[in-house]
Amino acid sequence: MWFLFGFITLFVFIVYSGYNKFHASRIRLLNTSNGKQYGFQFKKSGLKGKVLKIGIAAPEGYNFSLKKEASIDKFFKKIGISAEYQTGDSEFDNEIYIASDDSHLHKQLTHNKALLSFLKTQFKTQTSDGSVKEITGSPGFLMLQLNVPNHIDGTNIVEIARKYVPILYELSRLLSSTPSPATKKDPFIFKAIIILGISSALAINGMVQFFRISYDEIPFTIDRWNLFYDSILAGSVITLILAITAIALLKRSARAHLVLIEIFFIGFLGSISTSYAGLRDANMEFDASNTQEYQVKVLDKWTSRSRRSTSYFIKTKDWTGEDPMRKTSISSDFFKTIDKGTELKVTQKTGYLNYRWIESIEKNM
Repeated sequence: MWFLFGFITLFVFIVYSGYNKFHASRIRLLNTSNGKQYGFQFKKSGLKGKVLKIGIAAPEGYNFSLKKEASIDKFFKKIGISAEYQTGDSEFDNEIYIASDDSHLHKQLTHNKALLSFLKTQFKTQTSDGSVKEITGSPGFLMLQLNVPNHIDGTNIVEIARKYVPILYELSRLLSSTPSPATKKDPFIFKAIIILGISSALAINGMVQFFRISYDEIPFTIDRWNLFYDSILAGSVITLILAITAIALLKRSARAHLVLIEIFFIGFLGSISTSYAGLRDANMEFDASNTQEYQVKVLDKWTSRSRRSTSYFIKTKDWTGEDPMRKTSISSDFFKTIDKGTELKVTQKTGYLNYRWIESIEKNM
């Protein structure tokens, strides 16, 4: 049952992640500044500081990202994995990376000097509030990401966000000054979204399955390290297949290396965790081996409390013979029914994939 459930949740998360990628994680427009609607989101961004996202409703027909060009962007362009459109303005081309293969946007950036100048100004401007990190456009939405200094807290963040609302509306006006054609403009966008959707879904699914497995004390796998090593191998193969697919489908796209980076940093961990859950479930569900029963005595019992939960443990002799003693996590209900000296019956199975696992632990009647 859980093995099939893993595939169902993975598919659901692929659809969900793909939708979010296409719509660039929109922010709800709950605020108003001078009669203009906007939304914002303020959060810490890893170890590097804080990020403020400001978004508005904007023209349909766009899906792009403009960001400060980094050394890694230059590297992947140099080795031929990615290809970025060049506007002909050396200052813009050297400083700003166009993550889009939209021919209409390319023409706008080349011929609409007001738009080009406006964007250069935004990326060059450094204020006490921070600096522009990225500007993204998705169907009907524009969003600006601002790198905010660490000393700024949430008390004046609304005031900062309001400063950038007119900037976004002006950008929307400049983009709308040239009508967008109805025909498809970016040949790579949906390919990138599908691959990124799979990568993100593997990570989300792996996390969900990890919490499911952690919540259930029994059944559990004895040969966890063997399962973990095989999961790394399986996850590496899945990641490699995704990466090769991305290169084949997106080569010479402006997004190719950005997709690859996400695959290796997010998809790899997701592939391992999803593989771990899938191999564990298959090992148990398809196991037709005979059960082996062991008699053990409870030598000790104790609880371990954290801020959010309490775990329950018992200590017995190790029935596998690999260690003198074995610590086992059990449910709170079972914990209440046993004491030191209680005789237990442990039911063990070989496993379909040869990862030994415990089917049940119960009082020996």
